[in-house]
Amino acid sequence: MRASDALIGALAGALCGNLVRLSFGAAAGKTAPILGADLAALIALAVCAVAVLRRGHLRLDEAGWAGVAFIGVGLLSALRTAIVDNMPLMQLAFALAYLARWATYFALYVLTAALLDARGAHRVARALETGLLLFAVFGILQSLLVPGFAQWVYPESTVYADWDPQGRRLVSTVLDPNYAGALLMLGVLLLGGKVVAGIKVPAWRLLLLLAALLLTLSRSSFLALLVGSAVLVAVRGIPKRALGLGVLAAVLMLPVLPRIVAFAASFNKLSLDASALARLVSWGKALRVWSDNPLMGIGFNTYGFVQRQYGWRVRGASAFGLDGGLLFVGALTGIIGIACLGYLLWRVARRGWCTFRDASLSAEARAVGIAAAASVPALLVHSLFVNSLLLPYVMLPCWLLWALPRAFAVAPPPGQARQPVGPPALARLVPWRA
Repeated sequence: MRASDALIGALAGALCGNLVRLSFGAAAGKTAPILGADLAALIALAVCAVAVLRRGHLRLDEAGWAGVAFIGVGLLSALRTAIVDNMPLMQLAFALAYLARWATYFALYVLTAALLDARGAHRVARALETGLLLFAVFGILQSLLVPGFAQWVYPESTVYADWDPQGRRLVSTVLDPNYAGALLMLGVLLLGGKVVAGIKVPAWRLLLLLAALLLTLSRSSFLALLVGSAVLVAVRGIPKRALGLGVLAAVLMLPVLPRIVAFAASFNKLSLDASALARLVSWGKALRVWSDNPLMGIGFNTYGFVQRQYGWRVRGASAFGLDGGLLFVGALTGIIGIACLGYLLWRVARRGWCTFRDASLSAEARAVGIAAAASVPALLVHSLFVNSLLLPYVMLPCWLLWALPRAFAVAPPPGQARQPVGPPALARLVPWRA
Protein backbone atom coordinates (compact mmCIF):
# COMPACT_ATOMS: atom_id res chain seq x y z
CA MET A 1 0.00 0.00 0.00
CA ARG A 2 1.32 3.42 -0.94
CA ALA A 3 1.55 6.17 1.66
CA SER A 4 -0.94 8.30 -0.27
CA ASP A 5 -3.48 5.45 -0.27
CA ALA A 6 -3.12 5.04 3.50
CA LEU A 7 -3.56 8.77 4.05
CA ILE A 8 -6.67 8.85 1.87
CA GLY A 9 -8.03 5.96 3.94
CA ALA A 10 -7.33 7.92 7.13
CA LEU A 11 -9.18 10.89 5.64
CA ALA A 12 -12.17 8.68 4.86
CA GLY A 13 -12.15 7.47 8.47
CA ALA A 14 -12.08 11.04 9.75
CA LEU A 15 -15.01 12.08 7.57
CA CYS A 16 -17.06 9.23 9.05
CA GLY A 17 -17.09 11.43 12.14
CA ASN A 18 -19.05 10.07 15.07
CA LEU A 19 -20.89 7.43 13.08
CA VAL A 20 -18.10 4.97 13.94
CA ARG A 21 -17.09 5.08 17.60
CA LEU A 22 -16.39 2.53 20.33
CA SER A 23 -16.41 3.42 24.03
CA PHE A 24 -13.96 1.54 26.23
CA GLY A 25 -14.09 3.47 29.52
CA ALA A 26 -15.09 6.64 31.33
CA ALA A 27 -13.60 9.19 33.72
CA ALA A 28 -15.01 12.33 35.33
CA GLY A 29 -18.37 11.59 33.75
CA LYS A 30 -17.06 11.36 30.21
CA THR A 31 -16.70 8.29 28.03
CA ALA A 32 -13.43 7.64 26.22
CA PRO A 33 -14.36 6.66 22.66
CA ILE A 34 -12.15 5.23 19.95
CA LEU A 35 -13.30 6.82 16.71
CA GLY A 36 -13.16 5.37 13.25
CA ALA A 37 -10.81 8.27 12.53
CA ASP A 38 -8.46 6.98 15.24
CA LEU A 39 -8.33 3.46 13.80
CA ALA A 40 -7.81 4.73 10.25
CA ALA A 41 -5.10 7.13 11.47
CA LEU A 42 -3.25 4.32 13.25
CA ILE A 43 -3.32 2.17 10.11
CA ALA A 44 -2.03 5.06 8.02
CA LEU A 45 0.63 5.78 10.63
CA ALA A 46 1.82 2.17 10.50
CA VAL A 47 2.00 2.17 6.69
CA CYS A 48 3.88 5.48 6.63
CA ALA A 49 6.24 4.35 9.41
CA VAL A 50 7.19 1.28 7.37
CA ALA A 51 7.87 3.53 4.37
CA VAL A 52 10.12 5.74 6.52
CA LEU A 53 12.02 2.70 7.81
CA ARG A 54 12.61 1.55 4.25
CA ARG A 55 13.84 5.00 3.34
CA GLY A 56 16.15 4.99 6.34
CA HIS A 57 15.78 8.60 7.48
CA LEU A 58 13.22 11.18 8.59
CA ARG A 59 13.97 14.88 8.67
CA LEU A 60 11.83 17.19 10.78
CA ASP A 61 11.23 20.77 9.70
CA GLU A 62 10.75 23.70 12.09
CA ALA A 63 7.04 22.93 12.46
CA GLY A 64 7.85 19.32 13.28
CA TRP A 65 10.24 20.26 16.07
CA ALA A 66 7.71 22.74 17.45
CA GLY A 67 5.12 19.95 17.55
CA VAL A 68 7.52 17.64 19.39
CA ALA A 69 8.18 20.40 21.92
CA PHE A 70 4.42 20.93 22.37
CA ILE A 71 3.96 17.22 23.11
CA GLY A 72 6.77 17.38 25.65
CA VAL A 73 5.21 20.35 27.43
CA GLY A 74 1.82 18.63 27.56
CA LEU A 75 3.39 15.49 29.00
CA LEU A 76 5.54 17.22 31.63
CA SER A 77 2.74 19.51 32.81
CA ALA A 78 0.33 16.56 33.09
CA LEU A 79 2.86 14.63 35.17
CA ARG A 80 3.37 17.68 37.40
CA THR A 81 -0.37 18.01 37.96
CA ALA A 82 -0.65 14.29 38.72
CA ILE A 83 2.09 14.53 41.38
CA VAL A 84 0.88 17.77 42.98
CA ASP A 85 -2.82 16.80 43.03
CA ASN A 86 -2.32 13.07 43.74
CA MET A 87 -4.11 12.10 40.56
CA PRO A 88 -4.85 8.35 40.40
CA LEU A 89 -2.80 6.44 37.87
CA MET A 90 -5.83 5.44 35.79
CA GLN A 91 -6.97 9.03 35.56
CA LEU A 92 -3.49 10.11 34.44
CA ALA A 93 -3.50 7.36 31.80
CA PHE A 94 -6.93 8.59 30.63
CA ALA A 95 -5.60 12.12 30.27
CA LEU A 96 -2.41 11.08 28.48
CA ALA A 97 -4.38 8.93 26.05
CA TYR A 98 -5.66 12.15 24.48
CA LEU A 99 -2.14 13.52 24.24
CA ALA A 100 -1.21 10.29 22.44
CA ARG A 101 -4.13 10.86 20.10
CA TRP A 102 -2.94 14.41 19.31
CA ALA A 103 0.60 13.06 18.75
CA THR A 104 -0.79 10.42 16.35
CA TYR A 105 -2.53 12.98 14.17
CA PHE A 106 0.46 15.29 14.28
CA ALA A 107 2.72 12.39 13.26
CA LEU A 108 0.61 12.05 10.13
CA TYR A 109 1.47 15.66 9.30
CA VAL A 110 5.18 14.91 9.71
CA LEU A 111 5.03 11.72 7.64
CA THR A 112 2.83 13.25 4.92
CA ALA A 113 5.26 16.12 4.48
CA ALA A 114 8.23 13.75 4.45
CA LEU A 115 6.95 10.92 2.25
CA LEU A 116 4.67 12.36 -0.42
CA ASP A 117 5.99 13.59 -3.71
CA ALA A 118 4.07 16.02 -5.92
CA ARG A 119 2.03 13.22 -7.52
CA GLY A 120 0.99 11.78 -4.16
CA ALA A 121 0.19 15.25 -2.85
CA HIS A 122 -2.12 15.85 -5.83
CA ARG A 123 -3.96 12.60 -5.08
CA VAL A 124 -4.47 13.48 -1.43
CA ALA A 125 -5.58 17.03 -2.29
CA ARG A 126 -8.19 15.75 -4.74
CA ALA A 127 -9.37 13.16 -2.21
CA LEU A 128 -9.74 15.88 0.43
CA GLU A 129 -11.87 18.03 -1.86
CA THR A 130 -14.02 15.07 -2.94
CA GLY A 131 -14.46 13.88 0.63
CA LEU A 132 -15.65 17.29 1.83
CA LEU A 133 -18.12 17.51 -1.07
CA LEU A 134 -19.54 14.09 -0.14
CA PHE A 135 -19.66 15.23 3.50
CA ALA A 136 -21.77 18.21 2.38
CA VAL A 137 -24.13 16.07 0.27
CA PHE A 138 -24.69 13.65 3.15
CA GLY A 139 -25.29 16.58 5.50
CA ILE A 140 -27.88 18.21 3.25
CA LEU A 141 -29.78 14.93 2.93
CA GLN A 142 -29.58 14.43 6.70
CA SER A 143 -30.89 17.95 7.32
CA LEU A 144 -33.84 17.48 4.96
CA LEU A 145 -34.78 13.90 5.83
CA VAL A 146 -33.63 13.04 9.37
CA PRO A 147 -34.12 15.78 11.99
CA GLY A 148 -32.51 15.10 15.35
CA PHE A 149 -29.91 12.95 13.62
CA ALA A 150 -27.64 12.51 16.67
CA GLN A 151 -30.51 11.15 18.77
CA TRP A 152 -31.55 8.92 15.86
CA VAL A 153 -28.04 7.44 15.59
CA TYR A 154 -27.59 7.10 19.38
CA PRO A 155 -31.11 6.77 20.86
CA GLU A 156 -29.68 5.82 24.28
CA SER A 157 -27.71 9.06 24.55
CA THR A 158 -28.55 11.77 27.09
CA VAL A 159 -29.83 15.03 25.63
CA TYR A 160 -27.41 17.97 26.24
CA ALA A 161 -24.95 15.79 28.19
CA ASP A 162 -24.01 13.82 25.04
CA TRP A 163 -25.63 15.54 22.04
CA ASP A 164 -27.65 18.72 21.90
CA PRO A 165 -31.04 18.57 20.16
CA GLN A 166 -30.29 19.96 16.68
CA GLY A 167 -33.60 19.60 14.84
CA ARG A 168 -33.03 20.09 11.11
CA ARG A 169 -29.67 21.80 11.44
CA LEU A 170 -26.98 20.16 9.33
CA VAL A 171 -24.73 17.98 11.52
CA SER A 172 -23.67 15.40 8.89
CA THR A 173 -21.49 12.57 10.18
CA VAL A 174 -19.92 14.52 13.07
CA LEU A 175 -23.35 15.01 14.73
CA ASP A 176 -22.58 18.62 15.63
CA PRO A 177 -23.37 21.67 13.48
CA ASN A 178 -20.35 23.70 14.61
CA TYR A 179 -17.86 20.94 13.85
CA ALA A 180 -19.61 20.20 10.57
CA GLY A 181 -19.31 23.90 9.79
CA ALA A 182 -15.55 23.76 10.39
CA LEU A 183 -15.12 21.02 7.79
CA LEU A 184 -17.40 22.75 5.28
CA MET A 185 -15.48 26.00 5.82
CA LEU A 186 -12.30 24.08 5.01
CA GLY A 187 -13.87 22.85 1.78
CA VAL A 188 -14.90 26.37 0.74
CA LEU A 189 -11.36 27.63 1.35
CA LEU A 190 -9.94 24.78 -0.75
CA LEU A 191 -12.13 25.79 -3.69
CA GLY A 192 -11.44 29.46 -3.00
CA GLY A 193 -7.74 28.71 -3.21
CA LYS A 194 -8.31 27.25 -6.66
CA VAL A 195 -10.13 30.38 -7.78
CA VAL A 196 -7.28 32.56 -6.47
CA ALA A 197 -4.74 30.36 -8.29
CA GLY A 198 -6.62 30.79 -11.56
CA ILE A 199 -8.19 27.31 -11.74
CA LYS A 200 -11.72 27.09 -13.11
CA VAL A 201 -14.01 25.71 -10.39
CA PRO A 202 -17.48 24.33 -11.25
CA ALA A 203 -20.03 26.68 -9.73
CA TRP A 204 -22.11 23.84 -8.27
CA ARG A 205 -19.28 22.77 -5.96
CA LEU A 206 -19.00 26.13 -4.25
CA LEU A 207 -22.76 26.55 -4.11
CA LEU A 208 -23.15 23.06 -2.61
CA LEU A 209 -20.64 23.74 0.15
CA LEU A 210 -22.06 27.18 0.89
CA ALA A 211 -25.61 25.81 1.06
CA ALA A 212 -24.48 23.08 3.45
CA LEU A 213 -22.62 25.60 5.57
CA LEU A 214 -25.72 27.80 5.74
CA LEU A 215 -27.79 24.87 7.01
CA THR A 216 -25.47 24.41 9.99
CA LEU A 217 -26.50 27.85 11.36
CA SER A 218 -23.02 27.87 12.90
CA ARG A 219 -22.07 31.47 13.64
CA SER A 220 -18.51 30.45 14.51
CA SER A 221 -18.14 28.80 11.08
CA PHE A 222 -19.53 31.86 9.29
CA LEU A 223 -17.03 34.08 11.11
CA ALA A 224 -14.16 31.67 10.42
CA LEU A 225 -15.03 31.59 6.72
CA LEU A 226 -15.08 35.40 6.69
CA VAL A 227 -11.55 35.46 8.14
CA GLY A 228 -10.24 32.82 5.74
CA SER A 229 -11.88 34.53 2.77
CA ALA A 230 -10.32 37.84 3.83
CA VAL A 231 -6.89 36.20 3.49
CA LEU A 232 -7.74 35.02 -0.04
CA VAL A 233 -9.05 38.45 -1.04
CA ALA A 234 -6.00 40.18 0.44
CA VAL A 235 -3.75 37.99 -1.69
CA ARG A 236 -5.46 38.36 -5.05
CA GLY A 237 -8.44 40.66 -4.75
CA ILE A 238 -11.88 39.41 -5.81
CA PRO A 239 -11.67 37.48 -9.11
CA LYS A 240 -14.51 38.14 -11.54
CA ARG A 241 -15.59 34.50 -11.42
CA ALA A 242 -15.77 34.54 -7.61
CA LEU A 243 -17.78 37.76 -7.75
CA GLY A 244 -20.13 36.18 -10.27
CA LEU A 245 -20.57 33.10 -8.06
CA GLY A 246 -21.36 35.36 -5.12
CA VAL A 247 -24.03 37.20 -7.09
CA LEU A 248 -25.46 33.88 -8.30
CA ALA A 249 -25.60 32.52 -4.75
CA ALA A 250 -27.33 35.69 -3.54
CA VAL A 251 -29.92 35.51 -6.33
CA LEU A 252 -30.63 31.83 -5.65
CA MET A 253 -30.98 32.51 -1.94
CA LEU A 254 -33.48 35.38 -2.26
CA PRO A 255 -36.60 33.20 -2.71
CA VAL A 256 -35.77 31.12 0.38
CA LEU A 257 -34.37 33.93 2.51
CA PRO A 258 -37.51 34.28 4.67
CA ARG A 259 -37.41 30.57 5.45
CA ILE A 260 -33.70 30.78 6.32
CA VAL A 261 -34.33 33.71 8.67
CA ALA A 262 -37.21 31.86 10.33
CA PHE A 263 -35.04 28.72 10.58
CA ALA A 264 -32.26 30.69 12.28
CA ALA A 265 -34.68 32.50 14.57
CA SER A 266 -36.13 29.18 15.75
CA PHE A 267 -32.70 28.35 17.20
CA ASN A 268 -32.14 31.88 18.61
CA LYS A 269 -29.23 32.39 16.20
CA LEU A 270 -30.19 36.00 15.47
CA SER A 271 -29.64 37.18 19.04
CA LEU A 272 -27.25 36.81 21.98
CA ASP A 273 -28.56 33.49 23.29
CA ALA A 274 -27.48 31.14 26.08
CA SER A 275 -25.09 29.39 23.70
CA ALA A 276 -23.21 32.63 23.04
CA LEU A 277 -23.14 33.53 26.73
CA ALA A 278 -21.75 30.08 27.54
CA ARG A 279 -18.69 30.95 25.44
CA LEU A 280 -17.99 33.93 27.69
CA VAL A 281 -18.15 31.63 30.70
CA SER A 282 -15.73 29.21 29.03
CA TRP A 283 -13.27 31.99 28.23
CA GLY A 284 -13.41 33.20 31.84
CA LYS A 285 -12.70 29.70 33.15
CA ALA A 286 -9.79 29.22 30.75
CA LEU A 287 -8.25 32.56 31.74
CA ARG A 288 -8.58 31.75 35.44
CA VAL A 289 -6.95 28.33 35.12
CA TRP A 290 -4.21 29.77 32.93
CA SER A 291 -3.52 32.64 35.35
CA ASP A 292 -3.10 30.11 38.17
CA ASN A 293 -0.72 27.98 36.06
CA PRO A 294 0.91 30.48 33.69
CA LEU A 295 4.13 28.78 32.64
CA MET A 296 3.22 25.18 31.71
CA GLY A 297 -0.52 24.97 32.41
CA ILE A 298 -2.27 22.05 34.06
CA GLY A 299 -1.36 19.36 31.53
CA PHE A 300 -2.94 18.02 28.39
CA ASN A 301 -6.52 16.82 28.98
CA THR A 302 -6.39 17.07 32.79
CA TYR A 303 -9.06 19.78 32.94
CA GLY A 304 -11.76 17.22 33.77
CA PHE A 305 -9.98 16.52 37.05
CA VAL A 306 -8.61 19.96 37.85
CA GLN A 307 -11.98 21.68 37.47
CA ARG A 308 -13.21 19.89 40.61
CA GLN A 309 -10.80 22.01 42.65
CA TYR A 310 -12.53 25.12 41.30
CA GLY A 311 -16.00 23.81 42.14
CA TRP A 312 -17.04 23.44 38.50
CA ARG A 313 -19.17 20.31 38.22
CA VAL A 314 -19.62 19.50 34.57
CA ARG A 315 -20.36 16.06 33.21
CA GLY A 316 -20.80 14.50 29.80
CA ALA A 317 -19.20 15.69 26.59
CA SER A 318 -17.98 18.99 28.09
CA ALA A 319 -16.31 17.46 31.15
CA PHE A 320 -12.78 17.74 29.74
CA GLY A 321 -13.09 20.60 27.29
CA LEU A 322 -13.51 24.33 27.23
CA ASP A 323 -14.36 26.51 24.29
CA GLY A 324 -11.60 29.00 23.73
CA GLY A 325 -9.09 27.70 21.20
CA LEU A 326 -5.67 29.02 22.11
CA LEU A 327 -7.05 30.17 25.48
CA PHE A 328 -7.85 26.56 26.31
CA VAL A 329 -4.45 25.43 25.02
CA GLY A 330 -2.89 28.07 27.30
CA ALA A 331 -4.78 26.66 30.28
CA LEU A 332 -3.50 23.17 29.45
CA THR A 333 0.09 23.90 28.46
CA GLY A 334 0.78 27.48 29.59
CA ILE A 335 2.87 30.12 27.91
CA ILE A 336 5.45 27.58 26.76
CA GLY A 337 2.83 25.40 25.09
CA ILE A 338 1.20 28.39 23.40
CA ALA A 339 4.60 29.48 22.09
CA CYS A 340 5.30 26.02 20.65
CA LEU A 341 1.88 25.60 19.03
CA GLY A 342 1.82 29.20 17.83
CA TYR A 343 5.21 28.81 16.16
CA LEU A 344 4.05 25.53 14.58
CA LEU A 345 0.97 27.17 13.08
CA TRP A 346 2.98 30.17 11.92
CA ARG A 347 5.41 27.89 10.07
CA VAL A 348 2.50 26.01 8.51
CA ALA A 349 0.85 29.22 7.30
CA ARG A 350 4.18 30.58 6.05
CA ARG A 351 4.92 27.39 4.13
CA GLY A 352 1.50 27.60 2.47
CA TRP A 353 2.11 31.23 1.51
CA CYS A 354 5.54 30.41 0.08
CA THR A 355 4.07 27.54 -1.94
CA PHE A 356 1.45 29.86 -3.40
CA ARG A 357 4.09 32.37 -4.48
CA ASP A 358 6.35 29.76 -6.10
CA ALA A 359 5.85 30.16 -9.86
CA SER A 360 7.67 26.89 -10.59
CA LEU A 361 4.83 24.87 -9.03
CA SER A 362 1.56 23.84 -10.63
CA ALA A 363 -1.59 25.90 -10.20
CA GLU A 364 -3.13 23.14 -8.08
CA ALA A 365 -0.12 23.12 -5.76
CA ARG A 366 -0.31 26.89 -5.36
CA ALA A 367 -4.06 26.65 -4.71
CA VAL A 368 -3.48 24.15 -1.91
CA GLY A 369 -0.76 26.39 -0.51
CA ILE A 370 -2.93 29.49 -0.19
CA ALA A 371 -5.86 27.42 1.14
CA ALA A 372 -3.57 26.01 3.84
CA ALA A 373 -2.36 29.49 4.75
CA ALA A 374 -5.91 30.86 4.93
CA SER A 375 -7.21 27.91 6.96
CA VAL A 376 -4.85 28.57 9.89
CA PRO A 377 -6.35 31.90 11.06
CA ALA A 378 -9.82 30.63 10.10
CA LEU A 379 -9.50 27.59 12.37
CA LEU A 380 -8.06 29.67 15.20
CA VAL A 381 -11.10 31.95 15.05
CA HIS A 382 -13.47 28.99 14.85
CA SER A 383 -11.88 27.28 17.84
CA LEU A 384 -12.52 30.33 20.01
CA PHE A 385 -16.18 29.31 20.10
CA VAL A 386 -15.94 25.51 19.97
CA ASN A 387 -13.02 23.24 20.75
CA SER A 388 -12.30 22.40 17.09
CA LEU A 389 -8.54 22.94 17.34
CA LEU A 390 -8.13 19.63 19.20
CA LEU A 391 -10.95 17.64 17.60
CA PRO A 392 -9.83 14.43 15.81
CA TYR A 393 -12.05 14.59 12.72
CA VAL A 394 -11.15 18.25 12.23
CA MET A 395 -7.46 17.81 13.05
CA LEU A 396 -6.82 15.07 10.49
CA PRO A 397 -8.07 16.93 7.38
CA CYS A 398 -6.27 20.06 8.61
CA TRP A 399 -2.98 18.27 9.23
CA LEU A 400 -3.14 16.68 5.78
CA LEU A 401 -3.90 20.04 4.14
CA TRP A 402 -1.12 21.74 6.09
CA ALA A 403 1.42 19.06 5.12
CA LEU A 404 0.69 19.17 1.39
CA PRO A 405 2.49 22.47 0.63
CA ARG A 406 5.76 20.98 1.88
CA ALA A 407 5.17 17.86 -0.24
CA PHE A 408 4.55 20.07 -3.27
CA ALA A 409 7.67 22.15 -2.64
CA VAL A 410 10.04 19.94 -4.62
CA ALA A 411 13.42 21.25 -5.71
CA PRO A 412 13.39 23.13 -9.03
CA PRO A 413 15.44 21.84 -11.98
CA PRO A 414 19.20 22.56 -11.82
CA GLY A 415 20.00 26.16 -12.66
CA GLN A 416 16.38 27.28 -12.35
CA ALA A 417 15.60 29.52 -9.38
CA ARG A 418 12.14 29.66 -7.89
CA GLN A 419 10.27 32.75 -9.01
CA PRO A 420 7.81 34.27 -6.56
CA VAL A 421 4.45 35.47 -7.80
CA GLY A 422 1.80 37.60 -6.18
CA PRO A 423 1.11 41.21 -5.26
CA PRO A 424 4.31 43.28 -4.77
CA ALA A 425 2.98 44.82 -1.52
CA LEU A 426 2.49 41.47 0.15
CA ALA A 427 5.74 40.19 -1.35
CA ARG A 428 7.65 42.90 0.48
CA LEU A 429 5.92 42.09 3.75
CA VAL A 430 6.25 38.29 3.53
CA PRO A 431 9.38 37.07 1.69
CA TRP A 432 8.90 33.89 -0.30
CA ARG A 433 11.81 31.97 1.16
CA ALA A 434 10.63 29.35 3.71
